[in-house]
Amino acid sequence: MYYKLILSLLLVLISCSERQEEQVFWPFLKSQVYTSDSLSVIRSPGLIARPSGTKVHLLTFKETDKDYRCLFYRIPHGEKKGILFLEKSQDESCTSLEILKTLDGIIDLHYQFSFTPSGFKVITFQFKDNRGREQSFKVRLFNLRKNPSPFGGRVIFRQMPELIGSPLKLKAGERCQVLDKDCRVVKSNCDQCEGGHFPVMRADCP
Repeated sequence: MYYKLILSLLLVLISCSERQEEQVFWPFLKSQVYTSDSLSVIRSPGLIARPSGTKVHLLTFKETDKDYRCLFYRIPHGEKKGILFLEKSQDESCTSLEILKTLDGIIDLHYQFSFTPSGFKVITFQFKDNRGREQSFKVRLFNLRKNPSPFGGRVIFRQMPELIGSPLKLKAGERCQVLDKDCRVVKSNCDQCEGGHFPVMRADCP
């Protein structure tokens, strides 16, 4: 009976801890990006599932006279769950980084764009948490409108070939991704592999 009580308490604490992380991360993300007047789409919307085990750049937010906010995602690999990173950078390429907040335990992350009835752009993130529960969070961007004024915000798609379906194909054995010294993906076109692909991680990458 005593051990069952301890186990129950531990499960409650773990559950509360997970919920606290989510309750901190998403409001913080919203507070950092909701007034952005520029959004760069680095990884196209949809399910983010490959290359497994790598840290990929999803989105870059920018507000006039402020540093860039960069959203990265470490894709799950084996038993390791995914991790979202919100980082700050002084340059648009998001290379000089300071980690602001992280959220781990993520599975099957995908995101999509939509608009509110009044025309504000919304990013919806959906995923499964550590306990397999479906989660959904929305981030509204008040300076990015469906029908912006000439002085309004802008959305930039940085990888147009990936978004519209590039006719280029990579042959078997060709390298389809490049990692920097911090194991972040700086280039990836693995969706162009003719026969699929598999991850080959560097020995110094976690």
